Amino acid sequence: MDSSPRSKRISLTMRLVHGDRQQAVFTAKQNGMHDLRVDFPWPIADENANRAVRGAVASVTTNILPPEFEFSWTLFKEDAEIQRGTATTGVFGVVDSGTYPLGGGVRKARGLVFARFWLQSGTQYRLEFVPGRAFMPLLAGLPTLEVELRGTRHS
Repeated sequence: MDSSPRSKRISLTMRLVHGDRQQAVFTAKQNGMHDLRVDFPWPIADENANRAVRGAVASVTTNILPPEFEFSWTLFKEDAEIQRGTATTGVFGVVDSGTYPLGGGVRKARGLVFARFWLQSGTQYRLEFVPGRAFMPLLAGLPTLEVELRGTRHS
């Protein structure tokens, strides 16, 4: 388990907003496998987003992802595409972030892991996020897209 402060493990936090495409340039803070997550602040105030997130959490074992999770993403290093995916591949895991730096305490966010990839420390990447029409109502739940070093404890 990585015991470094969470701020040293998170390479990207991007607020998701209405639009056809969002992108962000970021620099990896550490070498290693990273999770690509859609995080929702906890508690999730919007009932439709809350229901969809509960369904996505259940999909880890049922493999039935709620249709609201319609999006694609592409990771670039310089101008070369190095990985891409869609939400239809499913949720790999759930990460609950707490009030304490290494996890625990009162839950502050629930994150759904949709992809994993290797990043090299100090290297600049560009992440492109393309939401589908069905994803738009989930924006009422104020989600962010996060890239964080994997294998860390949050709750």
